[in-house]
Amino acid sequence: MGDITVQIDTDVIKVTVGDDPVINVALATVDITTEGTPFTKVFTGDGTTVKFDFPSKLKSGFLLVFLSSIFQSKGVNYTEADDRKSITFVIAPKLGRKVEVWGIYD
Repeated sequence: MGDITVQIDTDVIKVTVGDDPVINVALATVDITTEGTPFTKVFTGDGTTVKFDFPSKLKSGFLLVFLSSIFQSKGVNYTEADDRKSITFVIAPKLGRKVEVWGIYD
């Protein structure tokens, strides 16, 4: 493992470990008050559950998912249901691991 670097430009945040890019996040300015209702929801892994449900429809493109404070990538670590009311992890979060979801309800 190499040095961890964070580069913040006007339109992207790039995190690298050594020479390997880990995260590239495109930045945009959005007034979330006009987009829907912001929320934070916390779940706790039990080692078997992969699907986590939400009481309302999630706004597509406005979701940040963290497992034990580590950013999770949509399509790599989890998927979003077609009805946008749940996410499903590829691998069940281990017992006691915190799943934190920040987003906007439609």
